[in-house]
Parts: sequence; C-alpha cells; structure tokens
Amino acid sequence: MVIGIVYIVLSFVASYAFGIVFHIRKEDLVLAGIGGAVVRTFIVVGPTVISSHTLIIFVASLVAGLYGGVLARFYKAPSAYFVYPSLIPLIPGDLLHYALSSLLIRNMESFIQQGLNCLATLLALALGLLVGSALAALCKPLIRVLRPQ
Repeated sequence: MVIGIVYIVLSFVASYAFGIVFHIRKEDLVLAGIGGAVVRTFIVVGPTVISSHTLIIFVASLVAGLYGGVLARFYKAPSAYFVYPSLIPLIPGDLLHYALSSLLIRNMESFIQQGLNCLATLLALALGLLVGSALAALCKPLIRVLRPQ
C-alpha cells in the first residue's frame, strides 16, 4: 500500500514537471499534476477489481480523457493542458523496452509476446482517451451550469 502511495505522489510530480516543460499556465500546473495522480490511483487500485492489465489501462485513460475534457471546458483552457500530463503515468515504456531487448537478443517468442502486450496497451490507451474525450463533450451542458460566471 505504501509503495502505491509513493507511485501516486511520483506520478503527480512527473505530470507536474511535464506540465512545466509543456509551458502550461502556472495556475493550471497543479491540476495537471492531480490528473497524473488520479490516473495512477486507478492503476494502483485497478488490480483489486479488474484482472486484465489492458482493461485497467483503458479505464485509466478514459478517466484521463474525461478529467482533461471537463477541466478544459470548465477553465476555458486547451484540453491538452490537462490530458497530456495525465497520460504520462500510462506510457508503456517498460513494455517497449522489454520488446526491443528481446528483439536484440533474438528471442523472437518473447519479442512477439512483449510487442503484442505493448500494442494492446497502446490501443487501450488510445481507445480510452477517445471514449473519455467523447464523454467530456457530452458533459458540456452540465459544465455551463456549474461554472461560475
């Protein structure tokens, strides 16, 4: 449990730092970092509810798309300000590393397995982001009511 909290805090820091590199406005940086922490929370808690890693990534990226889309409309900022930093904890760098390492040592069985795993993760990430962004667009009338004028 403690390691999960450490991962969540580190995801906040990584997303916040990515926001700095991405030149996000100062007032939006904390929200960008919170997006990364929220997404990592779904990754940490997900295995207790869902057994498929790919499905966990799908749900986490759906949350990132929804989070970014809703905040973008609420704060009248570009959705990239909140979506891109939120996706940082989901980038499957380890899977790509293992796939390419297997290819370099000519272990084709492991390369195919790791490559397909990486591909499935990237596909789940893209589909979750697409669905989350679409759901955020459907929330537009609700956001107009909630946003202070």
